[in-house]
Amino acid sequence: MFTPESPASPARPSSAHSTAEAMNLVLRAEQDAVARTAQARQQGQAALEQARQDALTRINGSLVRIAGWQQAHAAALQVRLDALRAQAHGVAAMADPPGAAAVMGAVARLACQLTGGDGDTRDAAP
Repeated sequence: MFTPESPASPARPSSAHSTAEAMNLVLRAEQDAVARTAQARQQGQAALEQARQDALTRINGSLVRIAGWQQAHAAALQVRLDALRAQAHGVAAMADPPGAAAVMGAVARLACQLTGGDGDTRDAAP
């Protein structure tokens, strides 16, 4: 009976040898492909992480600029608000009605001017 290991057939050992070499080549190619795939994944992850970092840097820079604009506008708004409050306070101070004595004195002076009096209001009733 003939078996592949038997030395009786000289063609079989070289065929087995070339088959083993071919299988080794295929296994090495598969291992190389697995290694290249892993390396490509690592490079992809590194590129993705770099893109995330770049995006975060841009976002943080934008947030800093926006915060600066908000502070500048808040300061300008506060200046305008203070000016409006001061103006309103001035108007409110002017809007206080004069006292009764001041009104009576003004009426008496006006009456004297209109009647040609001497402007002496000491006798005028309060």
